[in-house]
Amino acid sequence: MRLEGRRDPVLGSNSNGRLGDGTTDPHLRPNQVVGMNDKIRGLAVGEAHSCAIKGTTGRCWGYKGSGGLGDGTEDESWVPVRALL
Repeated sequence: MRLEGRRDPVLGSNSNGRLGDGTTDPHLRPNQVVGMNDKIRGLAVGEAHSCAIKGTTGRCWGYKGSGGLGDGTEDESWVPVRALL
């Protein structure tokens, strides 16, 4: 699947909100990530979180174990949060 330039790159299990659509509902077809109305430049997916490059900023969502979303908090997020780079 080609992801660069897509607005709806996520599908599959959604435990911990790792698909970034604001829910924990699974998706069998590609779904849009909340707040990612612009094309994304890159996507990285972990076991329970995901990150994308939007413009010049990093955004991450899902399970946060050990500060994994990079926003300086310990809270998981079902929608993208800006990573502090």
